[in-house]
Amino acid sequence: MALTRAQRDAAIDDADAKTQQDFASEIASRTRLTTTEVTALAKTEAERQALSAVIAVVAEATASNQAKAEQIRQIAGGLETLVKIASKLV
Repeated sequence: MALTRAQRDAAIDDADAKTQQDFASEIASRTRLTTTEVTALAKTEAERQALSAVIAVVAEATASNQAKAEQIRQIAGGLETLVKIASKLV
């Protein structure tokens, strides 16, 4: 039985929502952010990629703060993501 266009669209939307929930849950489990905060910070795929990259840089124990700052500057949307995270802390 073939799916209608509406059924396919609904399945895609459901899968996207599940992926976003899984992402938020995984990031929250590895940081001090809540799933709600992660969802607010990373609404788009580009924002999710930037958030993942920023967290990876910050978590790198061997890099100096200056090296981390430079790496974050190189991430597309990295500074904006860092500002969003910082606003949650203040």
